[in-house]
Amino acid sequence: MGDVHPQGNPHYWLDPANGLIVAENIYNALIQVDGGNIAYYTERLDLFRAEFEIKSAQWTERTRSLAGLELITYHNSWPYFSRAFGLSVAGYVEPKPGIEPTASHTAKIVEMVNAKNIPIIGVEPYFSKRAPDSIARMTDAKVVTLPPSVGGAEGADDYWRLFDTILDILETSMAD
Repeated sequence: MGDVHPQGNPHYWLDPANGLIVAENIYNALIQVDGGNIAYYTERLDLFRAEFEIKSAQWTERTRSLAGLELITYHNSWPYFSRAFGLSVAGYVEPKPGIEPTASHTAKIVEMVNAKNIPIIGVEPYFSKRAPDSIARMTDAKVVTLPPSVGGAEGADDYWRLFDTILDILETSMAD
C-alpha cells in the first residue's frame, strides 16, 4: 500500500521510557560480550537511569501547559512522543508514510485544522515545507521544525536535550 512502515512505526526512541529500555538492552549485550567491564557498564546505566528520573520529573512539570495539545505532523514519526507527553496527533500531511500529499488530502487536512483550531504543523527538518506552508496559509496554524533525533536541531546534542529542544519549540510556538 505504499507505506514505508509496513512492519509498524519505528520511531520508538521518541518516548524517553523506551530510551531506558534501549539502554538496558545495550547494557545486557555489553556485559555478555565484555563482562570484564561490568562495573563500568553498570555505572553508566545507573547514571542514565538517574538522569531519566530527573528529566522525567522536569518534563512532567513542563508539559502541563501542553496537555491535550492537538497538532498535525508531516510524517507519522510522533506517536510515541505524543503518548509520552500527553499530546495528540490529529493527522498527517502525508496520506501514508512516504507518500507525497495530494491536493484532496491537503484539503482534508486544511478542513481538519480549521474545524479543530489546530495550532501547530510539525515537520522534520528533512521534509519539504511546501505542503505544510500551504496548509498554514489557509489556516491559523504555524509550521514548526521538530527534530526527530539527536543532532536534528541546534541544541539537541544528546538524548535528553533532544526532548528539551522539542518541548522548547512547542512551548515557544504556543506562546507566540
